[in-house]
Amino acid sequence: MYGAVLFSGVLLFGAEKRGYAKKITILKEPYQTLFWVLNDIFPPIKDKLDIKKINTIGFFMAIMDDKRVEDDEKIFIKKGIERLSASSIELYKKQYISLNFLERDDILKTISKENWGENWLWTLLKYTLESLLCDPVYGGNIDQVGWKWLGHTTGHPRPKAL
Repeated sequence: MYGAVLFSGVLLFGAEKRGYAKKITILKEPYQTLFWVLNDIFPPIKDKLDIKKINTIGFFMAIMDDKRVEDDEKIFIKKGIERLSASSIELYKKQYISLNFLERDDILKTISKENWGENWLWTLLKYTLESLLCDPVYGGNIDQVGWKWLGHTTGHPRPKAL
């Protein structure tokens, strides 16, 4: 489904200020690889939920710019993408985003057996869930898509726009 976009080198989405995070339009490395990792871990649920609708990549970009997030955590996320890419080249002689789904799945299973890979995937999971469940004022959970999917009714007062 996303295969045609995969080989374009740049994904076109859009950039719009959404409080804490921007809604993304143009996606470059390392975020293009991150998009495909997250899309493989959390495949889209047709017409309901996907990484783009939630704005997970925009949320990750905001985290990487946030002074409150420890530098070690940011470095770990970036290094994980680099190590994933190195594993992809070692096993398949291609970048992760150039692999087919089964090859990407194999890479994820391979790195998940390594300590760094398991920890890196858990870190991605943590921030992905945060982007799914946060108040939309923070730039994730756009249009409350995560809340609607879960049938969640938010409490009040909600955070003020940033």
